[in-house]
Amino acid sequence: MITSVTVIAILGIVICVGMAFVIYVIVTHSKNEEKKYQQQGRNIFVRDGVDVKRQVLGLDKGAYFTSNLEENDTSLLNGVTRSAWQITYRNIDNGEIFRYHFCGRMWIGRAEEHPGETSLLLKNDGMVSKTHCIVYEVEGRLCLKDQKSKNHTYMNGIRVDSPVYLENGCMLRVGDTRFEVEYRR
Repeated sequence: MITSVTVIAILGIVICVGMAFVIYVIVTHSKNEEKKYQQQGRNIFVRDGVDVKRQVLGLDKGAYFTSNLEENDTSLLNGVTRSAWQITYRNIDNGEIFRYHFCGRMWIGRAEEHPGETSLLLKNDGMVSKTHCIVYEVEGRLCLKDQKSKNHTYMNGIRVDSPVYLENGCMLRVGDTRFEVEYRR
């Protein structure tokens, strides 16, 4: 004969086993999803320049996606499109030419403060700050912003106190170094 205590005990065991199974399925599924993401090298999702999946997983929090959009099959979640730019800096005083390809932004300074990002390093100019200025894209145009450098940034002889649109063919002075700047997509 089955007593009510036996029924309650059996019912409790069935509920515990059921809950354990549900927890197992949830944990296994999330681990599989994380493993699947880590194994894929493509289809990156970017929102405001940040790799969203890596940020969700706690990896490289706040790290900007700086690679080529097409090569990485990138999906832009917020619809902001960033172009790949080619920029050339020609030193006016010695004719030295620096050519770069970048997407989103590029730093100009004396020290490599932003590893993995495009940077024009002017190590021999003591008047250049570690992170002197930045060139970045806004709505399909390039902008120039001084990074509170000690000796300021000048475009066509005018001090850059706030962000300005970079002009193709302009003269840029960073520390004691003067460049003619040309760019294109």
